[in-house]
Amino acid sequence: MVSVNDHDQTGDTPVDELADFIDPADGELTGRVQRSINRRLLVADSLDLGLGGMLAAAWHYLLSVLEAINPDSSHTEDRK
Repeated sequence: MVSVNDHDQTGDTPVDELADFIDPADGELTGRVQRSINRRLLVADSLDLGLGGMLAAAWHYLLSVLEAINPDSSHTEDRK
């Protein structure tokens, strides 16, 4: 029986037949990958901030409309 500890779990050790095909990592490639990741993070964070702000503003406008329609609602009691 083969135990789990007998195998390399990290995947750092290449298969002997494929060891000749390994190229060293290019510094330019890692820089391009990092810039690509940073661009995607910037877009995701900007979209999150933009949509969050827009939804918060829409919520406040909706509350204002509801207060205008029904001034005796519980929303106005919280603000007094």
